[in-house]
Amino acid sequence: SLTKAEKRYFKMFTSLQSGEKGYLKLFEAIEKSEHYNEEKIKKMFAGEDFIKRLPAVKNYLYNQILKSLRIIYSGNTAESELREIMEDVSNLYEKRLYKQCAKILDKAKELANKNEFFLQLIEINSWKEKILIELLTLDKYEAIIDKHLEEEINLIESQKNIARYRSLYNKMILINRKIKEARSEEELKQFQSIIEHPLLKSIDTAYTFEAKNYFYRIHLIYNHAKGDNEASFVIADSQLKLIESYPEKIKEKPQLYITALN
Repeated sequence: SLTKAEKRYFKMFTSLQSGEKGYLKLFEAIEKSEHYNEEKIKKMFAGEDFIKRLPAVKNYLYNQILKSLRIIYSGNTAESELREIMEDVSNLYEKRLYKQCAKILDKAKELANKNEFFLQLIEINSWKEKILIELLTLDKYEAIIDKHLEEEINLIESQKNIARYRSLYNKMILINRKIKEARSEEELKQFQSIIEHPLLKSIDTAYTFEAKNYFYRIHLIYNHAKGDNEASFVIADSQLKLIESYPEKIKEKPQLYITALN
């Protein structure tokens, strides 16, 4: 499934490593094969030392490919950029460079807020507490404890709201996989059992972009299943406007926007 560019980068990535490279021979053999055939591989490299440790070499090759993919796509999305920042925070904290940690965390928080990454914001909040107790006087630290608690509870509530909408969406998808279009009252009732949930009465009960997007997707599936094209169009138009009001989301997940346009 690797592209030509990814394969090329993997070979450059491995060229920097020293030691025995049986895993690279394995990679090149698999690359040239139309289908993976382990018996053929064993015969091809009979007598080679690495073939005696084939399960371990396969595992090492797999992990090296994943590592090279992490590097090649490093920072390509806000989510991956945030993961890297949090790695930096962890490393700086171990070196007791607390002021640098605090500065980087401010950058992480801004990025997470902009993209509504609530789980990451909870992690950032926890890190801030660990770092601020090292930087602030006890009086100043005591003054922020309740504020941090309130902020974290709000983040958890937002994440719970998303989780509830995601669960409703997954249930609707499950029904939709079994029944594409309702052809009887009995089939329609299965869709209605989800759509009648209190959280699906009004968009106002969805607090975040992700929750609102699930709200629209659920209603789209329902109206499509009952054959109401006019209602489907109105919902699709509302969903598109939601996505367009979050340009960061279009940049982060272009496929989301393309699907909404379609």
